[in-house]
Amino acid sequence: VLCTPFSRLVALDPATGKERWSFDPQIRFSKTPARLKCLGVSYWRDSKADPQAACTHRIFSGTSDRRLLAVDARDGKPCPGFGNNGQVDVEPLFAAGTIAPADPWGQQFSAPPVLVNDVLVIGHINNMKNLAARAPSGEIRAFDARSGALRAFVRAASSASRASSPMARCATLTTAR
Repeated sequence: VLCTPFSRLVALDPATGKERWSFDPQIRFSKTPARLKCLGVSYWRDSKADPQAACTHRIFSGTSDRRLLAVDARDGKPCPGFGNNGQVDVEPLFAAGTIAPADPWGQQFSAPPVLVNDVLVIGHINNMKNLAARAPSGEIRAFDARSGALRAFVRAASSASRASSPMARCATLTTAR
């Protein structure tokens, strides 16, 4: 399975190279320029699901418009139990607790999602950090691989917290409720 700069997912038959299935998430285009790219996909098998059930085998990917996708590795259909019909919109999390531009074009995923047990971990880059004093931070977020629910995030420590606590010199881990 591969992804295109427009975040389209495509499964190819390894013997023939012919397309088996594709999924187009219909990315939203920004008013400002964005780097259209896909950094890769990740595969996960749900060890608790029936081996023949839909979405037991999943492909995860991040889009240019800051969504996480989960599709069935067998047919490319969105996994309905993950977020909202196979998608988690991460953009609202970028602006949480910060004053950010209405169009956070500079916020992009920095790598394909990484799976650790049943947790999907993804980071991002912030190309806006030099344009706005209160641009969103470069948090690393963890999501439940089955439901898409936010499980935790790691935020870089502020200069005030680094000065007040030796334990918070680098970052703080927060678990979602």
